[in-house]
Amino acid sequence: NIKMAFFDMYMPHMDGASLAKNVKDNSNFKEVKLVMMTSMAARGDANYFRDLGFSAYFPKPAITKDLFKTLSLCLSQSTGSSKKLPLITRHYLKDVESNEQANVNKNLSQCRLLLVEDNRINQEVARHILAEFGIVPDVAVNGLEALNFLKSTKGKSAIGQSTKGRSTKGRSTKGQSTQGKPPYDIILMDCQMPEMDGYQATAAIRQGEAGEESKAVTIIAMTANAMKGDREKCLAAGMTDYLSKPIDPVKLKEKLTQYAELVINAEKISPAVFNELERPPLVEVPEKIAAESDGPLSKKQEQLMVWQRDEFSMRLNNNEDFQHKLIALFLEDAPKQLSALAISIRQQDNKQQHEISHKIQGMTANLSAQALLHHTRNFNHYLKTSSPTYVQIDALFQAMQLAYQTLEQELKQVTNEKLIKS
Repeated sequence: NIKMAFFDMYMPHMDGASLAKNVKDNSNFKEVKLVMMTSMAARGDANYFRDLGFSAYFPKPAITKDLFKTLSLCLSQSTGSSKKLPLITRHYLKDVESNEQANVNKNLSQCRLLLVEDNRINQEVARHILAEFGIVPDVAVNGLEALNFLKSTKGKSAIGQSTKGRSTKGRSTKGQSTQGKPPYDIILMDCQMPEMDGYQATAAIRQGEAGEESKAVTIIAMTANAMKGDREKCLAAGMTDYLSKPIDPVKLKEKLTQYAELVINAEKISPAVFNELERPPLVEVPEKIAAESDGPLSKKQEQLMVWQRDEFSMRLNNNEDFQHKLIALFLEDAPKQLSALAISIRQQDNKQQHEISHKIQGMTANLSAQALLHHTRNFNHYLKTSSPTYVQIDALFQAMQLAYQTLEQELKQVTNEKLIKS
């Protein structure tokens, strides 16, 4: 029952090459795939081991990823197949990986995606990351607008425009449906939005309010609140999967690749069968640690970084121009949101406080501004308690304002540095 054997070249009594000859001379082992691993590689070794009947050859130390890929390639080849694989080496695996990645990128570039997000900074970050995958999304600013896009047989009813008068800064013609197919393959759905939130929009889509063809569309939730109960709430609304904000480009690509492949495969299956397939389970979301109580700041809180610039840069693929664009947008928008939050606190409007602070939290997370994000999360957490008091709400808001002032100084310094350079 042995399918594969890994041999070391240099062994006492009988080396790996001699062992391979004996194995191949035995009719019972002719179909066994042989892999040679040697610590002393030399020019011509690859041809030598191929002639001995080896399927793969690696100098030591072998990389785990290479060994798993070798297993996959060798074991996937049917016995007696007329088409034999070339000798598997590190160079061959690099070529295979490059071709696979090209296919993934090609599939993603064909993905018809609807981004449902009300926050301008979050929209820009998502657009930038998606552009890296060759995807130009349509953008809806709330659940109601998303339903309107889906109801239209051409996806977005007014490409490049939104009901709020905001330009989508891009032209996408991908949101188009054909007979029996939804206008979009995947929807990235923010959970907290005005007018109609992501939970309500998803429930409406699943109930057929956006058309029968869109009832089973893949919906990936995006939320800044990774709190206990969010997973269950997403499941209850009918969402397919879940991503925490700020969006990690690697995790987003994994999700999009996973569901884009499902869409491609589904096109080969009749709609009746596809509708019966069980939706993939939602990923488990870790429980958020409760916010600290009011009192003296701990050392951990005092040491919170004002701005994690390296993390911010990495999320945007080290694109400096786009980083400065987002910083400028944040410096323009954040004071307005803080001012609006101050008014809602004076008016003791809990609903407005929650909506505005949620926007600030999303903006801050995408900027990797750790200190302000921490205080904003505490503010949001406290609003959800049973009896929030005005005094404590105001105290938490003051902490947010102080954190913003410090952050603003750092961001303006970066902006000034760019002006000096230019």
